[in-house]
Amino acid sequence: MTPRLPEDILKEIFENFEDETGSLFSSLLVNRLWCLNVIPILWKNPLKNQFKKADENLLTCQHRCTLLLRTLLSCLSEESRCLLSEKNKFELPFQISQPALFDYPMHCKNLRTSDVSMLVWSFIEREQINGQRGKFLFFILEQELYKLFFSRSSAIQQFTLCTMLHSIQLFPGANTSLANLSILRCSTECHESFFFGLAQICERIKVFIVDFCDKDNDGLNFLICIQNGINCFECKHGRIQGQENLCPNLNIALQTQAHSLKKLDIIDNIGGISLNTICAFVNLRSLKFTISDELSDIVVNNLKNANIQNLETLEVRGEPISVKVLSSLIKNTRGNFQKLHLCGWRPNADDNLGSLLPILRKYCPKLRSLSTWIGEDDLINLELLLSFCHELENIFLRVYSNELMSRYGIFNLLKRANPVNLRKLKLEHLFLLDEEEGLEMFLKSRSTKNSLILEIVGNLISQDSSEIISIYKFNGVLKDVKLLCFGEDSAPDQQTPYWKIDVII
Repeated sequence: MTPRLPEDILKEIFENFEDETGSLFSSLLVNRLWCLNVIPILWKNPLKNQFKKADENLLTCQHRCTLLLRTLLSCLSEESRCLLSEKNKFELPFQISQPALFDYPMHCKNLRTSDVSMLVWSFIEREQINGQRGKFLFFILEQELYKLFFSRSSAIQQFTLCTMLHSIQLFPGANTSLANLSILRCSTECHESFFFGLAQICERIKVFIVDFCDKDNDGLNFLICIQNGINCFECKHGRIQGQENLCPNLNIALQTQAHSLKKLDIIDNIGGISLNTICAFVNLRSLKFTISDELSDIVVNNLKNANIQNLETLEVRGEPISVKVLSSLIKNTRGNFQKLHLCGWRPNADDNLGSLLPILRKYCPKLRSLSTWIGEDDLINLELLLSFCHELENIFLRVYSNELMSRYGIFNLLKRANPVNLRKLKLEHLFLLDEEEGLEMFLKSRSTKNSLILEIVGNLISQDSSEIISIYKFNGVLKDVKLLCFGEDSAPDQQTPYWKIDVII
């Protein structure tokens, strides 16, 4: 008889297939042990796969929603069933003959209010959805589903608050299921009462993601203030032209978490969070922000004097920022700085971002990812940096003119510097037609043990370049080669969005 794998190993294997729902559903049918280990994984975020995918028709989607809702309703208590069917005459298009085999909702760790609403919306008859009866049925079915999740799941870890018609704190079991909530995703558009409700339950939220932030919300600000140490705050879309500091009270609330905050991401938000606030977060490890207009002298001086010694990641987007500010932020770190990503608008050559290269070489021996603009006078410092920073894995070079690269040969420079740990090279304003000989020599010097991803932004390649690339992809030196849309400026250590890829060679 073939010995069985230990249960803990099985569980670890299945967790690696968390996004492969088809494989997990097939595994349910193998035996009871596999079934018991797969169900908690499938039901961590049970509503995430309910909607229509690109390669399926609407009927398939509706069928999946019906099956999911039937399963959830079979888990309802007798009291909830009576409330729906007898008291409110809620007619189901299917029969629920027996209770569910497993207590599926108890495994829920991730819940989004929009998913619950969409599941109910897909079930209510279209002609009823806007009528009084339809709205009431929508409300009552949502209510019972929330009661189900909050009463059965003992540890919801991530909660996304979009639109909601109910008072969270009043649901039976909410005090237990949300007590250890660690990630909250929300918007300043949500009514403050929802946040006041959460404030009665949650004190250990570590991550706040505000998807839309264009005004102060007293409920959200209060919820932030009472947490026992927020680690990450991400603030997304909220730009209103001509307005600054749209959320002064939010800035004050964040400063109550100054010593615990490790990650601040306001790169997609302009005006909501003041750049002056950054100076208070002395323990940041990751900082991402956007420059909208010319910075005032006060903001520049505050950023220059910011003492963020543990900073490891710095991303700046938008208008060119003062090199002196960047230099100060980098110099004040303790040698653990690992990533610099300068994206957004193309700076003038007079801004001399290349002057950062000697500073990175001197203060950042652990540098792993670099994105910056370079000019003709920066090539020597670039070569020295590549030779010195041995842990550098990802490079994105944006040059002021293709003529520069044609004249000096970026691939010849890379061959001489020989960055042995380089895994991804991204280049903009480079015609491979002018670099074919250097490209071949560089690839010839590379080892198959360190396969390289090469991405070219905004330019086509010649037939000869394509043949060189094919040869070195075949022998394993090149792992992947992509031509990207012009203007694509994501960091080289991040996965490029598929819609920004013109061609995969």
